[in-house]
Formats: sequence, C-alpha cells, structure tokens
Amino acid sequence: MNKRVAIVFTDVHLAYSPTTLGIYDSLKKHGVVVAILTVTQDATFARDLGRNVVVVDQESIPFGRLHNLAYRIKRRAARLAGTKSAWLDRSLGDYFQFLMFDKALRRFAPDEIIAVDLRALAIVQHWLPQVPVNLVSLEIRESGEHKEQVVDQRISRLIIQSQARLEHLFNGAKPKTFFVQNAPTFRPFALETSNRMGLVFCGTACEGFGIFSCLKFLSVNPEYHLTVKGTVPPFLQQYALKVIFPELLSEQRLKIDTNYLEMDALVEFLKAFRIGFCFYDTRFEFIDCFNFHTVPSGKMFTCLASGVPVICNNLPGLRVVE
Repeated sequence: MNKRVAIVFTDVHLAYSPTTLGIYDSLKKHGVVVAILTVTQDATFARDLGRNVVVVDQESIPFGRLHNLAYRIKRRAARLAGTKSAWLDRSLGDYFQFLMFDKALRRFAPDEIIAVDLRALAIVQHWLPQVPVNLVSLEIRESGEHKEQVVDQRISRLIIQSQARLEHLFNGAKPKTFFVQNAPTFRPFALETSNRMGLVFCGTACEGFGIFSCLKFLSVNPEYHLTVKGTVPPFLQQYALKVIFPELLSEQRLKIDTNYLEMDALVEFLKAFRIGFCFYDTRFEFIDCFNFHTVPSGKMFTCLASGVPVICNNLPGLRVVE
C-alpha cells in the first residue's frame, strides 16, 4: 500500500507557496498518496492548482453547540488550573477550525504529516500525536505563536531556511534539520542576456514589499519600463495607480500582469527581463520584524533561477545577492 502524507497549510495563499506545492509534486512523483489540507483561500490568491486540495472549513462540525459549550468549560477550567494549551489559548473560531482539520485528517488517515508553519504544527500535534510530524518553517510570526509546541513536542524532521531562524525557534535540542530555500528547482540553461528588456517586480505588489518605491523610481526615470507580475491588491489598482502614478499607465511604462503561472512557467517568463526587484520595506511595522529581516525571499530565488540579476535592500536574509 502506498504511503499517505497530509500537508497541513493554514494560510490563505497556497498558490503562492512554491515550497509547499513543490513538496506535494515531489511526493506525488514518488508514488505517495498526498493531500493538502487548507482553509478557504483569499480571493486575491485563490487559483485552480490541479492538485488534491481539501478545503476543511467548508464542512460543518456536527454537534457544534456541544463543542461550543465544551470549549468554554475546558478553557475556564484550564485558566483556573493555570495550565496552557495551544488550542485553548485561541478564540472559539480558531478552536472550530482546529476541529475541522482534525476531522479531515482522521478521514484521510495519513501515515505522516507535514505541517507548514507553527499554527499547523499546533493543530496536528494536539489532535494526532501518534502520527509522525515534519515541520516546514516558512514564516516566523513576531508574536512567537505556539513556540512552546516547537520546544516541547517531538518533530521528526525540520525544513527551514537558515541557521539564524533555526536558533530563533529552538533554544535547546533540535530535530533533524534540512536547510532548504523557498525557491524553484534550478535547471541549468544557456544564459542569453542580449534580448532581455525592462524591469520586473514579481510577487504580491503590496506596500510592505516595496512596490511604491519601485513606482516612484519609475516615475522619475522615464527611460525605464516595469512589469508587475503577480497579485495586485485592489487598493493599488483602484487608487495608487490611477491617482498617484496615472502617467505610468498612460505612457505604457508600467504593465500589470496578474495571470497565474506555475513555477516552471514563471521561471521561463522571467527570463525576458534585465533586472528584478526584491524589497521588504521596513518602514512598515509589520515588515520590521525578525521574520522579514532574516527570510531569504522566494521571489529573489525565482529571479535568480531565471538568470535575472536582483536588486534587494540590505537585510540579512537577502544578502545572498552579494
């Protein structure tokens, strides 16, 4: 019987997590029965992925009112006793999401679980402690969510990007660790640069990822053209481009391309460009944190896999370009 592996992904941008999709594809090629268990995706990021994706929060929980009452009783008892639990420390809505993942996991009956980030780890270690769990650490939240689960519970294997991030999560003994970047599989190709033209911003074009700095540069340097390839939040499309930088569109120096491409196709697409941008704008509080200071960006590696030089800001996680 083929091995069964469940990948638990609790965020809303599965289509833009190349590591998660790459793990799924690799397991599938080796004959593993694999499923990605996730939540309803944000409309900005939702895509048809052509994979076995189970959206757990579209199902109802039987005896919901009884679960509601049980949760409240257990939470009150835990507080009186001075004990902590990953799921009791959270809201009722989070607790019900945990129940939904538990239901989906038991129905799939995995031989092994891959938890993507700490919220997923807390879910699977509480509900199915007997099943081997591997952690893929992509994002490290500033609040240190569920850090006690990382320290106190056994993890079979860990995939993480750097030694600094490993030390941040684990103070003492560490699981078997593999340092793997959030990057596409590199396939050697003949580098041809003579026909490359224009600049490219690849990824989510939000203010924290430096899109406004790129647009400002473009507005004062009319000889350049920029292509934004990825998701573009409504605010940027409806206000910033039309009100702040209307000339970029009218002069056709800015192209917005939101068509979704699988990673191999995206790498081929980027080969047409001269220079890529990869920024984390630390002027924003939600960016000025350990996670973004130390994370090697996926879009940086995607550009490098395409042979495209990248301009980054001076942060520890992006210094690989040096």
